[in-house]
This record gives sequence, C-alpha cells and structure tokens, in this order.
Amino acid sequence: MDHANTISKLRDIHMPSDFESVTPIIISTLGCICALIIFRSIIYYNSLYPVRIKALKSLKDSRVLIPNERLIAQSRLLREVAQSVDKETSFLYGEAWLEQLDRIFKTNFFSKGEGKIFGTELYQKDIDLNIAPLDSALENLLMALPK
Repeated sequence: MDHANTISKLRDIHMPSDFESVTPIIISTLGCICALIIFRSIIYYNSLYPVRIKALKSLKDSRVLIPNERLIAQSRLLREVAQSVDKETSFLYGEAWLEQLDRIFKTNFFSKGEGKIFGTELYQKDIDLNIAPLDSALENLLMALPK
C-alpha cells in the first residue's frame, strides 16, 4: 500500500476558508471572557471577606512566636476583628468582652470554653497553657466568620 498517495489525498481535506479568519477571533474572545470572569471572582472574593483573610493571615503569622507572645498576638487579632464589626465593643474587657466575642462568632467558646483565656486570665503573670488546641479552635472560628 502506498502511504504517500493516501496522505496526499488527506491534505486536500480542510476547513472552509471562512473559518480560518473567524476562529482565532472567537477563541480570543472566549479567552478574554474567561479571564475577566476569573479576575472578577478573585476581586469579589477578596473584597467580600477582607476581615477573615487578614485575621487568618495574622493567625498564621503568630504561629512562629513563643506561647505567651502567641497568645498576646491572638488577643490583638480578636480585638481587630471585633473592631471591624463594631468599634465600641473592642474596648470592653472581662466577661463583657468574652460575651461580645461569643456574639461576634456565634458561639460560647469564649465565655464557657477554652477561649476564656482571652478575658482577665490573659493578664495573669504565669499562664501555663497548651496553645495548639486554642490556635486550632480560633482558626475554625475565623473560617466560619461571615465577614
């Protein structure tokens, strides 16, 4: 069988010449539309949850600190989140502060759980605490934050 003859017959098969000029335009237009959709989605996501994104980044950055400094950094992070929700409540302290955090995060973690450490206990001289579970719980609460 002569393959050269078969291949030469196939070379004559091609798309009509009208499609040759239109196809790149269609593909370019679809590519631009897809790029715009992706770009708008990224901007929308970042503008929709700026508090959460910043808080999660701060929490991640605090993981390199020693436990006492890490606890202080997490406390500052909680103050910033509270201030973004309501500027007046970020100046509360003690039980009122813990109850406000419970309202912001829709939980009882701060008034009845391990998060109680962010109340008056935070200012005790010697705090001996395993910070890893607290860090994990804060990350989960921040992930569920609607803002």
